[in-house]
Amino acid sequence: SRSPNASFTAVETATVLASLVHRSLLSPLPPLRPDGPSRFSQLVTIRSHSQTMLSAEQRRRLEHLRDEWVRNLAEDASLPGQVDEAAWYARVDDDLAAVRATLHHCLVQQPNKIGAFVAPRLHHYLFYRGMLIELEHWSGLAARSAAGDPFDRLVAACCHLGVAAHLGDRGELSQQWLDELDHYPHGLSLQN
Repeated sequence: SRSPNASFTAVETATVLASLVHRSLLSPLPPLRPDGPSRFSQLVTIRSHSQTMLSAEQRRRLEHLRDEWVRNLAEDASLPGQVDEAAWYARVDDDLAAVRATLHHCLVQQPNKIGAFVAPRLHHYLFYRGMLIELEHWSGLAARSAAGDPFDRLVAACCHLGVAAHLGDRGELSQQWLDELDHYPHGLSLQN
């Protein structure tokens, strides 16, 4: 029996995954990109049954582990133009479902500081991947999050302002966020 906090070795993980595929509990999928990580899907009925078998505490623990993992991924974000930028984008591509699940959990279901931290750090990724509506959605939620750190919320508001201006026909939204930014607790004024 393994403790809940124990981690698997690579060999143990491969063995467990192979066993789950053999029993048709997981289906292998091709990688999203050459040399990308292995991917698997699970029938909705199996996933639903698995969810019902978890206790509320186990579910919270798994959500916490996922959210912390996504927070660490966002913390590793590469600055635009850096050598490792493409590699970081690929890491987000590989785990976009987990990133979206964390954003939804931390900004919608149970707002907390992780959501406001992660959303603005995905700005360039979402922008360059052409996900402007999604960028507008997450950055707007992060900027309004009462649970977020004031600095993270300010950065999220700046991201939201940028995408609103980029979308062009959203001038009223740009003005709204300029007004919001002017009321943030910082020493900079947006007025001339």
